[in-house]
Amino acid sequence: MPKKFTGPAATEFKVRVPEPVRAEIERAAKINNRSLNAEINERLTRSLSGLLEETLMHVYGPDLSPSLVAAYRQGMLKLTDAEKDRWKRFLCEWVDKVQTALEG
Repeated sequence: MPKKFTGPAATEFKVRVPEPVRAEIERAAKINNRSLNAEINERLTRSLSGLLEETLMHVYGPDLSPSLVAAYRQGMLKLTDAEKDRWKRFLCEWVDKVQTALEG
């Protein structure tokens, strides 16, 4: 069994999931020889790693360079100041839309 993740970045929180979901995660953990916690962490990490790539698609649209996506996937994403400004504008607009939706 892999070591338990502990460290300054470790945060514990409770989450409720339907029984069939818990059973599937437990089954996957056994198949992957991981603890239930490690399996959940792995799946969340994989899920969220696609979030930045999805944001890249929204920010750059048809201008998205395959080399930019490749750099992100290899952990070597370096943005110019103009690109950072473009991201900031996109994220500010997105936050405004979410806030408006939540307010109602």
